[in-house]
Amino acid sequence: MADFYIKVLVLFCTDIFVVQVNSRVVDLDESFNELKKDGHYWFVEFYAPWCGHCKRLEPVWEEVGAELSKQSTTIVTARIDCQKHRSIAEDYEIRGFPTLKFFRGNVTARYSGSLSKDALVEFALKASRPILTEFKTSKELEKRKSSSDVFFLFVKDDSPQSEEYKKIVQDIAEQKIAQVMFYTISSSLLPEDMKLDEVPNLLVFKNAQYYSFEDKGEAVNKTNLSLWVDQEKFLPFMFITDSNINELAETGKMIVFLTFSKNKEHSQITKRMGEVGKKVATEMHSTYGKHFQFAGIFDIDVMESIMMTTVEVPFVLVLNPATRIFYILPTSELSESFNQEQLEAFLQDVLNGKAVAHGGKTFSVRMWRIWWDVRSSVKDIWSASPLMAILIIGLPFLVFAFLIVMLCCLEAPPEDELEHEGNGEQREVNEDEKGDSDDVPDTKSTRLKED
Repeated sequence: MADFYIKVLVLFCTDIFVVQVNSRVVDLDESFNELKKDGHYWFVEFYAPWCGHCKRLEPVWEEVGAELSKQSTTIVTARIDCQKHRSIAEDYEIRGFPTLKFFRGNVTARYSGSLSKDALVEFALKASRPILTEFKTSKELEKRKSSSDVFFLFVKDDSPQSEEYKKIVQDIAEQKIAQVMFYTISSSLLPEDMKLDEVPNLLVFKNAQYYSFEDKGEAVNKTNLSLWVDQEKFLPFMFITDSNINELAETGKMIVFLTFSKNKEHSQITKRMGEVGKKVATEMHSTYGKHFQFAGIFDIDVMESIMMTTVEVPFVLVLNPATRIFYILPTSELSESFNQEQLEAFLQDVLNGKAVAHGGKTFSVRMWRIWWDVRSSVKDIWSASPLMAILIIGLPFLVFAFLIVMLCCLEAPPEDELEHEGNGEQREVNEDEKGDSDDVPDTKSTRLKED
């Protein structure tokens, strides 16, 4: 009998062990505030059990945890039930589900990109990179320059100003490490073809070319430097993805959307638009780079969301994310002969205020935005699940219609009954008045008796 209980205990413990090994996602509670001080990086999903998006993310999140456990010993993948642990949700200002945050010491980065496994793993690995990697030789820098990625390079010397500058760069790099890489090198190790007018300095490398931060004044301003990093952290021309579209709005620049068509009939125009857009973005970066971020996009849904109408591609659209005002170079003005001069003329009209503006934040536009978002949501729900759309939209409508019908069908009481009730009320009033009059003394007769 004892052997039986021992076997049962062994099986029970084995089951627990298998569950823990198979699941690489840690379930957290209120102790997380202390746990995150253990030196690990934490990639955390804040979820609610009733959230449909959270349920769809659950298997993906398990895969993310398994993959990160293979590729990194410092990243812990975790989740918190915000319905059960409401205080945690309040502490970290969770307003929607699922919310994904990466915790690295005192720095927190919120993830707002695609919910695919590859995108999530890529973000976590980038967020766990060294904050400031030092090049020991000029060859290391030359090798890094050959890549197509954007990166920032802090060039230092032995001056006290260099140490102060470096601390500012480190703070900014820690905030933006998941978006772009930061390196440092001694000015004595710079290649011969790199002659800087001023050291220390922060440079950005794009397509093997570099640009320096110039607005320093007497001392480096952290706010201005951080804004410059946001403006320069993308290639002059890039393609829109789920993971970068929100970050583009943070650059402080207007976005030039080259909206391409997947239709073979427009293949030549699309090709020509891409060539012209890339040429203006790269070769004219010194002219337009401060004002515009160029981007190619095939996703019509994104453009329809911006314009709040159905669209015909291809076309060029310039959007100011801050004001939500946009300008359009329509399909009718595009052809296989589309050239650099046409695009530059359009951009100059935008800068000079000559281009026709659309959108904005007026009351009427905001109301139309609400209607468009509701319409789009209903359309998406219907496409995904018609039955769910009927339940969400049809059921409240039926309840409302039922209430209206019930109110309209209520029978009014008969007129003779109303008259009877009215006479009864009148008699009650008369009796009350009569009673009141009996209580009041007859002052006139009293005076006559006295006389």
